[in-house]
Amino acid sequence: MMEKIEVGKINNTHGLRGEMKAISWCDYPEFFEGFSRVWIDHREFELEQVRYQKGGLLLKFKGIDAIEQAEGLKQKMIWAEKREVTDQLEEGRYLISDLIGLPVYEDGRVLGKLKDVLQTGANDVYIVATTSGKELLLPVIDEVVERIDLEQGIYVHLMEGMEEQ
Repeated sequence: MMEKIEVGKINNTHGLRGEMKAISWCDYPEFFEGFSRVWIDHREFELEQVRYQKGGLLLKFKGIDAIEQAEGLKQKMIWAEKREVTDQLEEGRYLISDLIGLPVYEDGRVLGKLKDVLQTGANDVYIVATTSGKELLLPVIDEVVERIDLEQGIYVHLMEGMEEQ
């Protein structure tokens, strides 16, 4: 079965010919160029054109040729095939949804499970629910996160001063 994930949102219409303003949840708006089709309200749409405007997207779907048709899609979420998203990820980049729940290890011992990811701007921060029931905040930097294996878990090195909260 094909898995879909949320990739953005239609904000508004643009012009009279069915174009729509949208924002992307993906790493880069250009991800939309790699989608063969998207889903809005469980309806499948083929992307006819992707343009960029002021940090956002202008999307044109096949069969949506008038503002009246586009109006009904305003404020709706856009979904794409998960595979079409993951195929475009740079090496070492992962979907947060694929990381949540993975066990976190240091020196062969289980610290806990990844509970959430904070996106701070500078670097992400992993929130680990430890085996003792507390939380551990780990910056996602090379000195801390040694490697990620989506099958086995996240391998980390705790720097001095990093302990459970």
